[in-house]
Amino acid sequence: MNHLDVHNTKSNAKIRASMADVLAKIIDIAAGESVGPSVLEIVNSIVQHIQVSTRQEGADGDEKAYRETLILALGEYVTHLPDYQKIEIMKFIMQKVPAGNDNTPSHRLLQNMLLKSLLMVGSKYRTTYLSTTFPMSFLQPLLTLCQDDDPELRLIVQNILHTLIDRHQNRERLTSPTLKLDGMVREPCTRTDILFSKKNGGEIFSNLFGSLEKKNNGISHMNAIYTTLALFCVELFCEETLFDFIRLAMSFQELALTSSLLTPAQKIHLHIIALSLLALIAHFLPVLKDYTGGIIKARREHGIHLLPPLKTKYEVYEPAQNFIESCLLSHGTVLDILKEDGIEVASKGNYYLFPRHSWVDAHMHANSTTDLNQMSMDVDSGTSTPLQPKTKEELMTVEDLKRLLNEPPELRKEIESQKQKELTAAFKTVSFDDLVSKAAAKGGNLQHKLSEIFTRMSISGNCGSEALCSTFHPSNGLLPNLKIQFPDMFPL
Repeated sequence: MNHLDVHNTKSNAKIRASMADVLAKIIDIAAGESVGPSVLEIVNSIVQHIQVSTRQEGADGDEKAYRETLILALGEYVTHLPDYQKIEIMKFIMQKVPAGNDNTPSHRLLQNMLLKSLLMVGSKYRTTYLSTTFPMSFLQPLLTLCQDDDPELRLIVQNILHTLIDRHQNRERLTSPTLKLDGMVREPCTRTDILFSKKNGGEIFSNLFGSLEKKNNGISHMNAIYTTLALFCVELFCEETLFDFIRLAMSFQELALTSSLLTPAQKIHLHIIALSLLALIAHFLPVLKDYTGGIIKARREHGIHLLPPLKTKYEVYEPAQNFIESCLLSHGTVLDILKEDGIEVASKGNYYLFPRHSWVDAHMHANSTTDLNQMSMDVDSGTSTPLQPKTKEELMTVEDLKRLLNEPPELRKEIESQKQKELTAAFKTVSFDDLVSKAAAKGGNLQHKLSEIFTRMSISGNCGSEALCSTFHPSNGLLPNLKIQFPDMFPL
């Protein structure tokens, strides 16, 4: 490494490529001895050599071979490292990738080379939990690059996602939209994966949707996006995520029907991807197989071009719109089929539209609701004190319990929603003094209660037992003399 540092700018690209080739063959020795910061030091040194090379003027084939050999050396190095270090290396490289749509050749080349380095490290990593593989500090900038203007860069990002998502080697079967899904390997979705999907699914799908309307998208990009989503479906499909993937498939069709930016060929591609995703869902949920088969049959008869594979060019008699209804996916029909099969579909009828609201807005809305609930809890907390007994209206009888158990959940949700609206309106319109007075009235006067207790103790003079003796004379200003005598059953 030191020898390469010395010749980094002095020697020509052919000599440096030879040095890098030797380094790739012996660097595994360093991997066995590297611990702690020394791991990132070696990675950083390789990355710096790549950065210097991308700034070389008039780079020729030897310079390109030098960069590719450095990436190969990086791959050989991380092969012998544990997986947790590989994750840190991928995060480190991701931080080095320059952001922004700077179209200068050196900027684009550096982005390209660093993402290829990241792809090399990812190919040596074995994913166990998606939440561990995709921390937000790594996932967010990676998803942002999905919408970059450079088509080659977007393709590399998709390949990185494929490499890290595919835990059961299904990628080769899903390289392009397909209706042949035999031989798929998967395991039951874990709770950790479900939480990952619920937390990051909207962000992932939003960024992928943002890349669909790029004018320089070709078949390779459409195939790559399908592969990413299909692999997510294979790895994360379960009852809790069922409606997320159904909404996703429907949104592809919705975008194809409404977008004014897509070319006719791209719209057809989206229709094909939507059907292929629904077929994948039906492969895991057999109740949808007959419905999916009916759409496939209708397209064979009335729109064969709406079936896989994707084509670069379509003839004039293969339109991108005005299809008969039986050739299109029906969101309502799918929900009806699921409902007949006993799957709860209430409040799950909406699907992602493009463009959709930012997940940040949804998060802020959730936080604001939580704040209001907390405010409600603070105002009502006075009713829980033992000094303030519950009123008759607050007590619950057996009849009340029966009524709560028998009434439909939608009614309870409507009542809770109405209470929340009233609470929100109260905090927006009622003055602060009124809120304080209401809270004080609910909570009772604590000072008054304490004074009443001490007065009773003063009048009695004695507690009536040897367990507690207390003398308090408020008239002479003496402090209360509290002395506790424990019974014999509690010896000290």
